[in-house]
Amino acid sequence: MRFPVAALWSRMMEATGAALFGICAVAQGGIAPSMTREFAIGMAWLVLIATFACYTVYYAMLRMFPVTKVSVAIYLSPPVTMIWSWMLFSEPLTLAMFLGLGVTLVGVWLTSRG
Repeated sequence: MRFPVAALWSRMMEATGAALFGICAVAQGGIAPSMTREFAIGMAWLVLIATFACYTVYYAMLRMFPVTKVSVAIYLSPPVTMIWSWMLFSEPLTLAMFLGLGVTLVGVWLTSRG
């Protein structure tokens, strides 16, 4: 069985990221996170919603719609994150953020209209 190049590349990026984050964590004084309620809620959100639920929806959408229409939806992730950060953490919104939002929305519209 041949191992796909994309999967190999993905594993290499994951290993590099893990090594770099590990080095930074050790340099900051420790690799173990503080086990707080907020940390547990954040990890549950990250694992259950941001990973499992999103990939489930993504693969279901791939079965129902053309790949180009589904893939262009990924570009909506930064604007959604921007709005969530504003709503949840009172992150200030800047003109540059709105310009980026506009560029993203125009790009998504151009890609999905045809």
